[in-house]
Amino acid sequence: RRCFCLILLAVCSAALAERPGGRFISLSPSITEIMFAIGAGDLLAGVTTPADHPPEASKKEIVASYDGILFEKIAAMRPRECLTVRGMQSGESLDVLRRLGIRVTEYPVSTLEELIACIVDVGKKCGREAEAGKLADRIRISIDRISKGLQFKKDKAVFLVGLDPAVAAGKGSYLNDLCRAAGFVNVLEKVPPSYSVISFDTIAGLAPDWIILPEGEIGKESREEFVRRIRTINKNIRIGEINADLIMRPGPRVVEGVEKLAELR
Repeated sequence: RRCFCLILLAVCSAALAERPGGRFISLSPSITEIMFAIGAGDLLAGVTTPADHPPEASKKEIVASYDGILFEKIAAMRPRECLTVRGMQSGESLDVLRRLGIRVTEYPVSTLEELIACIVDVGKKCGREAEAGKLADRIRISIDRISKGLQFKKDKAVFLVGLDPAVAAGKGSYLNDLCRAAGFVNVLEKVPPSYSVISFDTIAGLAPDWIILPEGEIGKESREEFVRRIRTINKNIRIGEINADLIMRPGPRVVEGVEKLAELR
């Protein structure tokens, strides 16, 4: 019986997907922020957690979280399309939605240019091309202005996204691109993969000028212990913390994230 219901929902979803208009599902906080930023928040039928920015996002129906996707709930909504960013969900989960007849677009956002391309495409899908174009232009112009205003000297940095274990941003990561825009040289910028576990001794051996941490993602005790240990080796190393949502959530607040990073220098 459950199988029959899923098949019926799939047929209905596929039929709706062929019609113009319709509402969308955001399976990424990044997409949620983008849609509100371009004036398409009213087209969101459902969102994933965390749905904390802008405040209006919290009023939307929750259809997914880090624990998984509510497939039947999404199918019953008969959305025009589900939008997400690469890596937010497993390929298997997205394939389940596709088998239900629901269109899914997964955007790569490992660079600033890919983020801008994502914004522009979401705007086209939502009928907000002009608004998306203006947002994309503001991001390009603002980040270019920040980068040009920096001193020639490039500080070396290690960007850690976690401490237990320590995970560092490397080659091909979105954070690597943000570091470069803010005038830093990521000492792991040529080291794949995008994010990898790194030992304390390796961090110390890289001799960075800065260690940058995502504020709100690391517990106070873990942070204090890490800082104590690293400064027994290099007491002059500087520790910078930036609101995690500004730098780890690709979206319209990226300019604020780059500004905060640049201000550290």
